[in-house]
Amino acid sequence: MTVTSWESMAVPNIDMTQRSFKFGDGFSALVAERGEDVEGAVFLPPNFPYPDLLKLAELLEGADVLTSGYITPPVGLCHPDGFIYEKHFEDIKTILLPDRNIASRFAQIAKGAGVDESLRPVAALLAFAHFLDVEVEPSIAFHELAHKQGNGVANEELAWLRRADNGDAYALMDLALGRAERLIEVAPLSSIGDLDLAKPIRRWRRNYIVTLKIGELELAGLPHLDRMLALLDWMHRDFIVAGPAAMLACIYFAPNSPPRKGLLKQLQSPDRARAIEGAKNAAWDITHLSDFIKRVNEATDSSKRYEF
Repeated sequence: MTVTSWESMAVPNIDMTQRSFKFGDGFSALVAERGEDVEGAVFLPPNFPYPDLLKLAELLEGADVLTSGYITPPVGLCHPDGFIYEKHFEDIKTILLPDRNIASRFAQIAKGAGVDESLRPVAALLAFAHFLDVEVEPSIAFHELAHKQGNGVANEELAWLRRADNGDAYALMDLALGRAERLIEVAPLSSIGDLDLAKPIRRWRRNYIVTLKIGELELAGLPHLDRMLALLDWMHRDFIVAGPAAMLACIYFAPNSPPRKGLLKQLQSPDRARAIEGAKNAAWDITHLSDFIKRVNEATDSSKRYEF
């Protein structure tokens, strides 16, 4: 296989540019594992910003903001070649499931907020999704917001996220690469209707119960292994075996786990209302994880794949 650069070739009577290549470099790794020898051509817009997408890919890899629900291609999780190949040659649809923090920052960018270094990876993710046809599906994020602040706030922020998801991709690219500080043109917001996002989610209720049990075992002061064994025994005898919650508990109860302190915030607080709020937040984290796992399992042998 040979490497061919993404050079433009005029295509008569077609308002597009042909990006012609023989699969090499990033593509060679993709097709080599399939035992194939493939040549192909993809028609992309004449101003398709491939070099800038490579810069975004590097930024996203460095920020480590994505987790894949599939086997990462040899070329890497964020390399545009993987998305282009799988979309145009394997007809795969990629869906991004942003958590509450990312979804909120998408909305902030759409409102015209200033983009500093902390927001650049978020702008990069949004621009990357635009150009590579990655669908953004933030349902759990706005159920969480509605649970805390009500349907009105959640519906408005969801509308802003949809504005960001359908905005000027090139303007987002400029934000991500530091060529602009904010979106200049912010169009009036269109209503998306009155969705009942505050309706209780049974999956969250189950995770909340497990989170409270994790907190109870933590406060009991048992040896670390005994805490985990007690949780699994309780799940088996009195509740359900909640896989994602058990995964979080394994991390939380491990004595040398680096993220341990942030999982159940305010557990030791003398203000028990703050401890309960921390348990609710942890339950939402588990719900994001369990929704991600559920979607990945349902997409097995389909043309969908998920990123979180």
